[in-house]
Amino acid sequence: MSGELGASLLPDRVHLRDRPSVTLLRPVLQLTVYFEPTLEWAHTTAPSLLRSFLALRSHSPPRLFRVASDARWRPLPDPVEELIDALPPSSFGTGLRPGFRLRVVDHPDAPSHAFVYREHDPRLGAPSGYMQVTLPLDRDPEELVALAIEIAQTAPIDQALAGYAWSWNEQLPRNAFGAVARRAERYLGVDVQHPDAASWHAHEVLLGAGWLTLIGGRLSRALGLDLDRAAATLRSPEVGATCMSLQHALLIRAGAAPEVGDVNAMELPLAQARVTAALAPHLGGDEPALSGVFSEPETPEDHPPEGRTAAWRRRLLSADAQPDAPPPAETLR
Repeated sequence: MSGELGASLLPDRVHLRDRPSVTLLRPVLQLTVYFEPTLEWAHTTAPSLLRSFLALRSHSPPRLFRVASDARWRPLPDPVEELIDALPPSSFGTGLRPGFRLRVVDHPDAPSHAFVYREHDPRLGAPSGYMQVTLPLDRDPEELVALAIEIAQTAPIDQALAGYAWSWNEQLPRNAFGAVARRAERYLGVDVQHPDAASWHAHEVLLGAGWLTLIGGRLSRALGLDLDRAAATLRSPEVGATCMSLQHALLIRAGAAPEVGDVNAMELPLAQARVTAALAPHLGGDEPALSGVFSEPETPEDHPPEGRTAAWRRRLLSADAQPDAPPPAETLR
């Protein structure tokens, strides 16, 4: 089933049962990038990507922004160049700002068009800095490809994931991830990222395998993964992925377009499943843990659940999930 038709089967949004005006989840196209612990990306790549993001046209354009130290949502300045020019830490004559976070969104709850940027100073032993771009489902997925290439050609990254994903309400994480869990067994190709949690582990394990998966040189060395050999295996007929060697990462593309993987429509994201199987030895386990029912007890008397986050990351490896799929491809070590 084509990506466009598969996306039409997704709900427009998922809301609280007793408060329909409160959105918990929204299906989107999304790119999440975790940077190497260096300083250069914050000064040059971040403002360049914000400019590229704001140049994209949408029926639901971003209109609000907020920084971590401010509880208020504020309208985007006019002209928006004011915000772009103020983004680099050099604008303030300082180094990286530990914990600095900028969100530019169309909706504050579960945005469909958003840019999130977080700085961490690697000299403090902090988690990885990251950037996340969210686009509405009616956008061309090739826009994610172009953004991923732009980033990996200009900035040292550890890894990145892109494709269909759930945008979730940060004010209600337990409810939101409960809603993700209830849909996880149906929509196998729809990812969910929790970059604030994942950034603590992005330098040491693969956080998943998406429609697009990018693996940087520093992380590949930490994993003992030879990127040239990996590319040869991933391009093989058994896997069938497209690989592109960029300045700072190997880009792996699982199929021409992302797939929802709606099992109710007998759609299985087999291209993504084959890439997942090849990269399986390097995928993270229960850490970094997803929120809600993935990592928290459902009642105070329960023990924290074990294996739910790991099972989520390996959901495409399940024999039940792909009964007619070919045998797993060679794994990369």
